[in-house]
Parts: sequence; structure tokens; C-alpha cells
Amino acid sequence: MHIESGKTYIDRVRVTSDDPDILSVKLRLGMLLSTLRLHPARLPPSAIICVRRLGDPLPGSLRLGGIAVHPPPAWEQAVMTSLDHLVTLAARPALGPVPPGAPAVLFADRAELLACLGSDWMAGAIRARWWWHALLRAEVLERPVPAAWIEAPQYIPAALVHLAASRRAVGFARALSAADARALVRAVARAFVLPDLVGVLEAARGAAGRAVQAPPGPDATGASVANVSQAPWAALMPQTDLGDLHLEGQLLLGLGLMLQRAPSAVRAPSFASVVEQWWRARRDSPRFRAAATAAPPARLARPRRELHRTDDTLGEAPAGSSGPADASRRDRRWTTFGHPTARRLPSRSELPVVERAGQSGSASVDAHELQDDAEERAAPLPTALPMRGHAVVPTLSPDRPSQRPQSGEAPGNADETPLYDAQIETALGGVFYLINLALFLDLYHDFMYPSERGIGLAIWDFLALMGEQLVEASSRSDPIWSLLASLAGRDEHAPPGGEWEPPDRWELPSAWLAPFAAGGAWRWSTAEDRLRVQHPEQFLVLDLPLEPGDPRPQLRRATAPYASHGVFQLEQASLPTATDGETPLARWIGWLAPYVRARLRLALGAEHDEDVGRIVCAHRALVLVTATHLDVVLSLSELPIAIRLAGLDRDPGWVPAAGRFVKFHFE
Repeated sequence: MHIESGKTYIDRVRVTSDDPDILSVKLRLGMLLSTLRLHPARLPPSAIICVRRLGDPLPGSLRLGGIAVHPPPAWEQAVMTSLDHLVTLAARPALGPVPPGAPAVLFADRAELLACLGSDWMAGAIRARWWWHALLRAEVLERPVPAAWIEAPQYIPAALVHLAASRRAVGFARALSAADARALVRAVARAFVLPDLVGVLEAARGAAGRAVQAPPGPDATGASVANVSQAPWAALMPQTDLGDLHLEGQLLLGLGLMLQRAPSAVRAPSFASVVEQWWRARRDSPRFRAAATAAPPARLARPRRELHRTDDTLGEAPAGSSGPADASRRDRRWTTFGHPTARRLPSRSELPVVERAGQSGSASVDAHELQDDAEERAAPLPTALPMRGHAVVPTLSPDRPSQRPQSGEAPGNADETPLYDAQIETALGGVFYLINLALFLDLYHDFMYPSERGIGLAIWDFLALMGEQLVEASSRSDPIWSLLASLAGRDEHAPPGGEWEPPDRWELPSAWLAPFAAGGAWRWSTAEDRLRVQHPEQFLVLDLPLEPGDPRPQLRRATAPYASHGVFQLEQASLPTATDGETPLARWIGWLAPYVRARLRLALGAEHDEDVGRIVCAHRALVLVTATHLDVVLSLSELPIAIRLAGLDRDPGWVPAAGRFVKFHFE
């Protein structure tokens, strides 16, 4: 079955009709169901629900004769009411055993689904779960984990964290072959744009049969390589013995946990070299050589070994324990930031107050209904899609606000954990539009350009730094700043970008000048031993250390790359200089922020005296965050047409630098 994002899929429909023309009945029923909105309002956008059976809520109301193109409103509302009720009954496999009579199962996101799939795979219980028969094609039921995981690499780190929380991560890695683990590592590295790590993996694999000189040491026992063989993720799995686990499995576990818990460390330039040193040292240690020559343990068919320890956060779980705990380049056709066809969505003027609440589950449809994230389109699939169906479920339905969880309300069982990690209401929801700005300016790269690294500043810190430049100081108490700090992994009182070392020179990318009119007078200065060149739009094109001697030859060389954008005159003048005590980060922001304002002003068609920061950022929104998704719910009626025409409201999709799918919802 071909899967499209944002749809509901029905596996089987039973119809009773006195019309002898079966084909005609099928066509009319298909037309009516295609217009039916099956989006439970109680679920966040990332949730997946698989419904076992849904009976006709109003038998006899749906007529398959005549020329009607929409089902009766009363019948459609009754179906939605039934689905919403099933959501409140749906069982969460991630939280414990599913009751035999559960009419539906619910997963917070695809990562939770993958973790549950991996847990059942290790237990040999795939075929015993009715929902896997609905979610997986028959041909992949024998080997569902490698296929299902490798086609969704963006979710693998969060899935491993789920397994680690239930002490199944090590057992899962052992159950994988070295080849499957290597394929998963490669898929994750590409999805998160870690090209150096892919190179290390390939080089280490190619050198597997060659002897590598071990670091010098006092003896040949392996103790001498302790420092080199210390894995960069060792602090995340203390007391865990991985000695008999193949290196590919260890790398998969370590990389997955670090991408969730220490993403900035993974993106550091030195990470790949540290992994390479660890790989070589571990591969050549006597202990690993002995384990590698031993007979491989049987998988899946054997009873589970009891390796559980109270100090082992990754070891295998004790028998009988519950499942995992819930713990393209930008389109160059754009005239400004560009925008595809405007979406036609229902309008709504008010956003409700929604507190963080729990979600729960179980259900019943004469169909298997699956719902999953719409951002899957953002990455090419390395294998055929093994899922049989998934569709987006909006958290907030524009026409049924009363069915949303209100303040203090926890749908379903009160003891169940929330389907999202964080939820805030903010007056500055437009700050997330700056993700599109950062991607369009190629400050951060995606899976389409895996060899390009982008800047080392965490993208959440970029939003915080640039957002602070664009909004008024009176908005600094908004909860968005605490959320951005949490997403960046820093204390909310710590300044953003503190660990990043920006460059000490500024050379505006030549492509950034394309939208601006050519010509004019470019002013330049040599104050404070710096060569500065300012564009007529008041942003710096160059800020370089001044070379000794006559500055004009350096000026000609430095401005030569911009000649293709038109003829301009160079005029020496007095330009603003850096203030005393200015940090390198503040200087970098001082270079970038004026360009961003000018670029936004051009994209929005704003006048020079208009506050582009307010136009872009000041939008009330509800922000829902999970380990794999960030959904921003805004009011369509309050969306300035200029934002839409500029393309700032387009869905970023999978953002490797954020480690999440990012989507805007308009109501």
C-alpha cells in the first residue's frame, strides 16, 4: 500500500446493501469515506492510533444511493464521537500489557511504536499482537525491526531511549546482527547529518581485517588502552557491561542516547575522531577479540537471560516486566522566501488555554485505522515502507474545541503519562518561523546535503538569540525562552550559545545579496584594525582583520566575489565599531541581525519604519513538544498575509539540527 502523509487508512469495510451492483456500491462508499474527517481531537499531531473495529454509529443513516458527495452531518458527527471515545479507551503498549479486549492501541509517536515493536520482537510476540498485523505488511512480519526502524531513522534515538528506560536497550542491540546495527547507525548518521561519522563507520569496516597498532602501554592485557577505549557515551550508561556486544551495537546504543541527551556533543567536530579512536582500541583489545571468536549467542528462540541489575540502566529487563516506559535546498523560485500554493484551512480566532495533561487509550472500527506524523515526507526512505498506513491527527480540532483537554483535565486514565513532553502557550509563536529563515540561509543543512555541516550553534539557541534581537524587552518573560533553553539543553538562566565559538571574521555569503537591488554606494572603514564594508541597506558585508599596509588591495580582493551582483561604488566613511567588552558571540549576532532585519523587511514588503520583529514573532500559539516533534498551533485568522506570501509559515518538516519534525498548524 502506498502511504501518504496526513491521511487515515481503512483496512477493511463491511457493507450491507440491497444494491446488486457491487462495484457501484464500492465507488460510492469510497467517495463518501474520502470526504470523512477521521481525526480524533484529543490526540497530539505525532500520535498513532490503531483501531480494531468501529461499528456504524447510526445504522441506516448512510445512504449509498443518489448523488450525495458527503456523508450526512449527523452520521459524520456520530463517527467522530465514537472515535473520540475509542481514544479514551485505547491501551498504551508502552505502559504495560494490552488487555485482551482492548479495541485500540495508542502510541505517543513513531518512536514509541518502534520501541514497542522492538520489545515484542525480542520476546517473539509479533504475530500474537493484532495491531502489528494491521501496521506491518505480511512480508516483513518475519524481520520487522530492521525494516521498520531503518525506514524511520529520525525516530531511532528516541526509540532507544524508550527501550533503555525499560532496561531492554542492550538486549535489543544484542538481538540485532552486526550488519543490521551498522545499517541503522548509517541511517541515523545520515538523517541527523553526521557525515564524518558515516566516514568513520565505513573506514572502520574496511579496516576490520587489518591489524591496527594499539596505543603504547605497560602490558598487553588491554588495560593500557583504557583512556583511548573510553566511549564518548560512557557517562550515559554507567555500570553497563557491553563487552560481548558487537561494536556496531555499542555504537548504535551510544549514538542514539547521545543524540537524545547530549546532541551538541555529537555535533562537535571532534566527536567522529573520538569514536574512531574508541572503535580501533576496542576492536584490538584482547577481551573483544576473545568475544568476537566465541560462538554467537542464539537470538529470540532462547529464554531471556537475566542480566538485570539495579545499577544497570540499559541491561535486559527481568522476566514479566512491562513494556518500554514512557519516559532540498530552499525553492529558488521564491521571490522573497518563497511560498507554494496557499493552504485553505478553516479559520478560528481564539486559541484555548490548555494545560499539560495526560492522555490514555483503547477503541473499536470495522477497520484498522492508523495515524502518524505528517512530516515523514521530509526524508527519502532507504527501504520500502513496511508500515501499512498512517495519518496525521490534529491535536486541536478547529470545529470542536469543547473536546480538547482543558485545564486540569486528563483524558482517559489519570495514571497514564502525557503524550507530549512539554506544552506552553506563548505570545511569540512566530519565533519558530525563524527556523525557515535559518534553513533558507543555509545556516543549517538537511539530509539533502549530508556533506555540509552548517554552523555549530544549537538551532534553539539561534532562535533565542535572534528572537531577542527582534522582540521588545517587555516580552522576555514569555515562556518561550524557557522552552528554547530546555530544548537546547541548558539552564534557562544560562545565556544561549555560550558553548559555541563563532568565527572572528564576517564575509557575507554572496548568494545572500541576490534579493537586494544592485548598485549603490558601499561604505568602508579601517577603524580598530578591521576592514569593514557596509551595504546600502545598513548591514555589514565584510568585517575582517586588517592586513598591514595599504588597505585598498585587500578591499578589492575581499569585495571581488560580490561583483556578480552588479556594479557598486566603494566610499570610505566612518562606520560603527565594536563596543568595549563585546563578546565574540555578541559580535557575530551584531553582524547577522541587521541583515536578518533587512531580509525580513524585503520578504514582507515592509517599510523601513515598520517593526518586522513584531510582524514575524508576535503571534499567539500553543506549542506541543515530544522527543521527536515540535508542533506550533496558531490562529489562521491572525496570520498576516505577508507571512504567508514570504513562505515563513511553510512546514520545515524534519530538521536534523533540531532533531525533530517541526510543523505549523493553523486553525
